[in-house]
Amino acid sequence: MTGSPELVAAVRTTKQFLTYVASGPFQYAVAEALALPDT
Repeated sequence: MTGSPELVAAVRTTKQFLTYVASGPFQYAVAEALALPDT
């Protein structure tokens, strides 16, 4: 990726944030699934 250092830093920061929080909604689904009976 090329661009001004400020722009590159902003895009990298945003990408890192999205990587960590993107799976957040799945935590609720996993918690529901774990509460279901084994059958």
